[in-house]
Amino acid sequence: MATIKQLKNGGISTRNDAKIIQRDFAVAPFSIFAFNNTGTINQFDGDNNQAKIERQSGDRNTAEITQQHGDNNIAEIDQMGNDNGDAKILQEYSDDNDAHITQNGDFNVLASITQTGDGMNSGFINQDGDSNTAMIAQDGLQNWGKIDQGSDLNTAGIASTGDNNTASILQ
Repeated sequence: MATIKQLKNGGISTRNDAKIIQRDFAVAPFSIFAFNNTGTINQFDGDNNQAKIERQSGDRNTAEITQQHGDNNIAEIDQMGNDNGDAKILQEYSDDNDAHITQNGDFNVLASITQTGDGMNSGFINQDGDSNTAMIAQDGLQNWGKIDQGSDLNTAGIASTGDNNTASILQ
């Protein structure tokens, strides 16, 4: 199931771009069918935002991007693994943010990036391992955070409040 909502309260949002691509791949001699994926993009009260759920080629994955009350934000989620729980990006009351989540592993519980505040924040989560949980919360200006989970059963979180913070976690 795929859902895209682009609304502006009391006016017109302009230049917003939203894409959801859910693919079935066929590789000889086997056929692989992606099924039971859910992708949702919500864009409210903002201009020039870009949101993509680019690849949901695994099975039973859930992805959601919400961009509201901000401009010039970029958000992308790729899910190639199976049975990944919530992959969520929230960009709210903030401009010029960049957020990317990639899930190649299976059974990852949560990958979440929240960006608020003055803007120009960058957040990246890569889950190549299985059964991981990762959260990045950025509230301020020009924060940078990255979580790489290449092994299994990890939990990681980055909370950046204020300006010009840098954090990286490798598991």
